Amino acid sequence: MYAGLIPIITKDVGQAKILEENGLNELILKNNKPKTIVEKILEIDNKSLAWKRKISRKCREIASRYTKEKQMKKFRDAFIRLIELL
Repeated sequence: MYAGLIPIITKDVGQAKILEENGLNELILKNNKPKTIVEKILEIDNKSLAWKRKISRKCREIASRYTKEKQMKKFRDAFIRLIELL
């Protein structure tokens, strides 16, 4: 997503919640059967270029919130809070 790629994921992965929270439910598959995946790829491929650009920008923006550095800082801050409770 950070590269602007449009993800297609199943409802059973952690990122599904992130996409749902950002209104990208249509990128979440109910199952991972090959036929379902192919149908979703073709559906997205047939969308307008403007739609794809909009979704791509949104995906990059979402991904920018989850960089390695930001995630490490969140973990460190949570760890420090945990230690302070002990």
